Amino acid sequence: WRDWSSDVCSSDLDTVTFAGTLTGTGGVNVASGILMLTGAFSNGGTNSISSGAVLQVGDATTNGTLGSVTNSGTLKFRNNGTAQAYAGSIGGAGAVIFDAGTVVLTGSLSSNGAATTTVSSLATLQVGNGTASTSFASNVADNGTVDFWLNSTPLTYAGTLSGSGSVKLTSGSIVFTGGNSYAGVTTIASGATLQLGNNGTTGSIAGNVANDGSLIINRGPLVTSTASFNGNISGAGSLTLNGTGIVTFTG
Repeated sequence: WRDWSSDVCSSDLDTVTFAGTLTGTGGVNVASGILMLTGAFSNGGTNSISSGAVLQVGDATTNGTLGSVTNSGTLKFRNNGTAQAYAGSIGGAGAVIFDAGTVVLTGSLSSNGAATTTVSSLATLQVGNGTASTSFASNVADNGTVDFWLNSTPLTYAGTLSGSGSVKLTSGSIVFTGGNSYAGVTTIASGATLQLGNNGTTGSIAGNVANDGSLIINRGPLVTSTASFNGNISGAGSLTLNGTGIVTFTG
């Protein structure tokens, strides 16, 4: 167990860069300050970030490598322009920030606190790679791009996507059961499916849709279950209304 605590980072303003490779079965705790990881944490144990501490993976010139982490502070991903794959698991109540570049999440992200996952304007969070089983369960402030590359197993997303950014469905099928308010365009690629709702009273998006795949709106279970769709829908894809609810199109 390696404790990056006050003997290395004596205050919240201290920054330490680790460019080497760490192996073994133990874990690493970032207890205070800022740890810049431009090397590789290839250790087998679970790493942790304490409240008030920051672990930044990568910088403008070098990508870092990180395994699983329990985050009670801030975890930030920043890369050099080359897409960075992350196959570990992220849990805990801390903030997760995708600051710049593209991160491909093939592991799991299940932030469970009040802190929101943030995708900055220069960043892309790619959820899945089309083949891996990916778990994604965090509210997201999306000011960049969230791109779902899912496999043949449908994903139900009960969180909320907000912000000024856009959402893409590149492959697979996803069901939104939360109320999503992001302002950018939703793009559904050929062969991909976005379902809004699951025979309930929730599941929505706010903006326009460029649909070359399949858009399904499933409201219910009563005819009194109503929903409004205010955006414009374009593209060569299909639109299906399921359930007994009423959907009003105002776009």
